[in-house]
Amino acid sequence: MKKRKLQMGVLLAAALLIVGCSSKTTEMGTAGGTETEGTKAADLAESGEEKHDPVTLVVWKNTADSARMDMLNENLENFMTQYPWITVKATSIPDDYDTKLELAFANGDAPDVFWSGGDDAAYMANGYLAALDDMFETWDYKKNILEAHISALRALDKKNGFLYMIPDGTNINCIWYRSDWFSEAGIGVPDTWEKLFTAIEKLTDKENDRYGYAIRGGSGSAANLEMMMFSYSGIPDYFNENGTCNIRDEKIAEFVERWLGGYGVYSAESDLSNGGSELPATFQSGRSAIIQHNTGSAAGHMEAFDGDTSKFSAIAFPKTDTGSSVQPGDTPSGIMIAEQCENKAEAFLLAAYLATGDVASRWSELVGALPSDKTVLETADWIHDTPWMEMGADMLLSEQTEYYMKPKFLPNYNAILTNEIEPMIQSVMIGQMTAKDMCDTWASLMEDEYKEYMNQ
Repeated sequence: MKKRKLQMGVLLAAALLIVGCSSKTTEMGTAGGTETEGTKAADLAESGEEKHDPVTLVVWKNTADSARMDMLNENLENFMTQYPWITVKATSIPDDYDTKLELAFANGDAPDVFWSGGDDAAYMANGYLAALDDMFETWDYKKNILEAHISALRALDKKNGFLYMIPDGTNINCIWYRSDWFSEAGIGVPDTWEKLFTAIEKLTDKENDRYGYAIRGGSGSAANLEMMMFSYSGIPDYFNENGTCNIRDEKIAEFVERWLGGYGVYSAESDLSNGGSELPATFQSGRSAIIQHNTGSAAGHMEAFDGDTSKFSAIAFPKTDTGSSVQPGDTPSGIMIAEQCENKAEAFLLAAYLATGDVASRWSELVGALPSDKTVLETADWIHDTPWMEMGADMLLSEQTEYYMKPKFLPNYNAILTNEIEPMIQSVMIGQMTAKDMCDTWASLMEDEYKEYMNQ
């Protein structure tokens, strides 16, 4: 892939050209523009401060990280310099983000622009968010935004498929492996699931407290397992056309039995309680050869291995035994606009600025994510100088990649994973429940939830 420096001015000019775009009206769940709002949006591209009434936008960001807020504030200052009639006031929300958003909406004082949290589908269902379809469809830069990310965001609104966010990037879920251990053992890159399971067996050395892989058995285990079992099966759809959950498929039960069945044999017994922080720690401490995590753990790997990238590497999820490649279509981070916002055209202008070009590139580099802007993925040096980021960019840009989509449109999807499935995963790991029984129960819970949602 050809490398070249991002041309900041060109990208931003393209990203911010929204001449002719219109804004959503007050009808919840629709996306019809009005002449007044459309004219105002078109005027934003014209020069001359005297043409614009002063506008203030309130922004919330779900972070307590000072480095991230410093960069956000810098980006907002640059935005206000370019658009001097717009004042942006940003607030960091370090904890209880969703709860505070919910209260703000209920009280009628929600921020104008804010990032996605954990209850995005609920916000849509409650009418809190402005549909962005009209403005997005007339945005000249839309062709540069990953189609897979737009599809993932539309999937949150299962019934209507409206777009309520502008995607700005995502962490890529991948397989991290100790490339030095593989080389020492004469094992090639585990680019198929069968090669991966073979390597897990060969690289286990329990006498020296080294294991072929680490299992996430604690917090977040269901989401972690779900990604891999759909990839292994080659099935991209969570439900079939009749509403039957494909977790019932025998290939998925086969994977669950193989993956969880290795607990205590090819993985450490402490894996039963492994959560999101413990999983990379087992890899970084030299106890496991393979983990499934995301590109966000790269900084920890670099620190643990003193920057020696000959000791570790990453691949996209392996291919199935039939050669297909099904990757987790994780919902990207998105920038949303409140339905209560009185200046939606200016809010869209801000969202477009933050989600594209050099602004998005620098932000993604800081947080260890990959941006949704295809031009950045193709050209940014920091991506193509970093093997795992280049791997992720290649996967996102490939037309051969298939994605399975989590049914995040279901109101209780996350609650089912956390409250129902995670305890069952531990039961399977210790032999108190079979993989098939867990998969059948899991499927039934999701089918009931799907039926209730579709009948509303």
